[in-house]
Amino acid sequence: MTKIGKEYIDDLTGLYNRRYLFIQAPKELKKAEQSEMPLSIVFIDLDHFKNVNDTYGHARGDILLREFGEFLGSLLRKDDTVYRYGGDEFICILPNADYKQAVMVSGRFMERCKSREFGGNRLTLSIGIASFPENAGD
Repeated sequence: MTKIGKEYIDDLTGLYNRRYLFIQAPKELKKAEQSEMPLSIVFIDLDHFKNVNDTYGHARGDILLREFGEFLGSLLRKDDTVYRYGGDEFICILPNADYKQAVMVSGRFMERCKSREFGGNRLTLSIGIASFPENAGD
């Protein structure tokens, strides 16, 4: 495994950050094109996260974000990657996963999220999916 510089790691969650996403996403797309395999990107936004910070404080919000990042990572396959895009937004890159598989993974996120708390709070998620080659070519 290649050592990743700390400039590519989100300080709060320990996940890869947006800077690294912008490096890796084109590489993953190129691999998908060359191998003629699908690739899906899942965009996750935590619903009403601002209310957590406003009601309970940023320290609790930070705990929630860390726990949620760990939760996402625990549900992904070995070759999948999760990035903290910013604030309460996360992106998962799912190599060799078509749209239908990405919908299943997203459903699993949403279903398992309902049965637990993060930083003492329940969460709901908004999720968007884009798949190559179905939805986009770049």
